[in-house]
Amino acid sequence: VKGSEKFEKELLDLCVDPLEEYMVPTGITFRESVPLTIMGKVDRKKIIAEIDARINEIMQGGEIPEEYR
Repeated sequence: VKGSEKFEKELLDLCVDPLEEYMVPTGITFRESVPLTIMGKVDRKKIIAEIDARINEIMQGGEIPEEYR
C-alpha cells in the first residue's frame, strides 16, 4: 500500500508505551483487501500461508520487499 512505511512507523510508535517490549510487533503488513472464508470470516490460515511464503522466499535469497524493510 502506497505510503504505508510512514504509517507503519507511527503505529509501532503508538504500541511502545502501552505494551511490554515483547508484545510490540516487529512489523506490520498492509493489504488492499483481506481474504475471506466462504462463511465471510477473515481467512487467517491464508494470510499466515502468504506471509510464510514471503518469508521463505526472502530466506532463499529473494529480494526483500519494501514492506519488510
